[in-house]
Amino acid sequence: MVLCSGIAAEFAYRLYGSPPMTSVFLVGVATSLPFTLVIVSAGYGLPKLTVSERYYPRIGAWALVGGVFLGTILSAFGPLLFDDVLSQVGLLRWGLSVGVGSGFLAGCFNARVIEGRVAAERAQVRAEEAEDRQEILEYLNALLRHEVLNAATVVYGQANLIEAGLDSESPHHVRLGNIERQADDLAAVVKDVQLLIRANETQDTIEPIDLCTVISTEVEKLAVRSDDLVTELDLPESAVVMADSLVNRLFSNLFRNAVEHAETTPVTLTITATVDEANVRVRIRDNGPGVPESLRDHLFDPTMDRHDTEIRLGTVIVGRLVDRYDGEIELSRTGPKGTTIAVRLPLVEESGSSDTQTAVEPSGR
Repeated sequence: MVLCSGIAAEFAYRLYGSPPMTSVFLVGVATSLPFTLVIVSAGYGLPKLTVSERYYPRIGAWALVGGVFLGTILSAFGPLLFDDVLSQVGLLRWGLSVGVGSGFLAGCFNARVIEGRVAAERAQVRAEEAEDRQEILEYLNALLRHEVLNAATVVYGQANLIEAGLDSESPHHVRLGNIERQADDLAAVVKDVQLLIRANETQDTIEPIDLCTVISTEVEKLAVRSDDLVTELDLPESAVVMADSLVNRLFSNLFRNAVEHAETTPVTLTITATVDEANVRVRIRDNGPGVPESLRDHLFDPTMDRHDTEIRLGTVIVGRLVDRYDGEIELSRTGPKGTTIAVRLPLVEESGSSDTQTAVEPSGR
C-alpha cells in the first residue's frame, strides 16, 4: 500500500507541479505496477495458495532479500542517473517494487519445488514401507498355512483316530473331544487371520456380483450346519455391487456371529435388503442377547490392537471388507431382545424391483 500511495502521489505531483511528466517516469510506473500489485495481493492471496504455512517465512525472506538487493543497488546509482531528488526516490521505489515482487514470486516457486520434493520423498518412503509390510504379511500367511494350520490339522486327525480306537466307555473320550474342539478352533482362527491378510491386500478381481445371490447362498450354508435356526429373507430380485470373492465372507461372518452367540433356541435370523438409485442396504436382525457394551463403540472398527479378542477378529474382517467395497456398516440396535446390523454397499447400476422374494425356512431344509 505504501508503494501504491507513493506512485499515486508522485503521479499527481508531476501532473500538476514540477518537474513535469516524463517518459522515463511513465515507463517506470508501467514496469513496476505489476510487481506492486503482486505485493499488495500477497497479503490477501497467500493463505489461499497451495503452499503450506510453514513455507511463509521462506517466501517472506525471498521477498525481503529481493527488495534489499535491488533497492540498495539502485539507491547507489540514483544520484549518478538523475539530478533531482524526486527522480532518485522514484528509482528507489521502482527497485523496491520490482525486487520485493520478484523475490515473492521466486519464493513461492522455490517453496512449491521444495514441497513437491518432500511429498515425493514421503510417497517413496510410504511405498517402501508398504512393500516391506506386504512381504511380512506374505511370510506370515505362509507360516500360518504351512506350520500352524497344518499342525492343527494333524492334531485334530490324530485325536480323531485315537478316539475311534477307544472303548465307548473310556474316560478319554472327553479329553480327546476337547483336543479336537481346540484344534478346530485354532484352525478357524488361522483361517480368519489369513482372510484378514487378504482383505488388507490390493483387490485382485473386482467385478459385478449379485449380492442377493451371495446372501441366499450363505444363508443356505448356515442352515445346513445349524439345527435350531429359522431364517427370514426379504430380498429384491437383484442388487449388483462391485466386489470379489471375499464378499461371501463378509456376510457369512455376520450370520455366523449371530448364530454362535445366541443364547436361545430357535435362533431367528431376519435379513432384509432394499435398493435405491445408488445403494443396496442390508439389515440383519437376530434374537440374541445383544452385543457387550464394551464392544459397541468400536465393533466394526477396521483397526486392531493386541487386546482384541476372537470376537473382535471376526468383526474387524467385516469392517475391512466393507471399506474394501466403499461401503458402510453400523450397529443399528442391540439389547437383550436382539441385535440389528445395517450394511450399505454402492450399486453398480440401478437394479432391483418392487417384486421381492420372501421365505421362512426352518433349519436343515
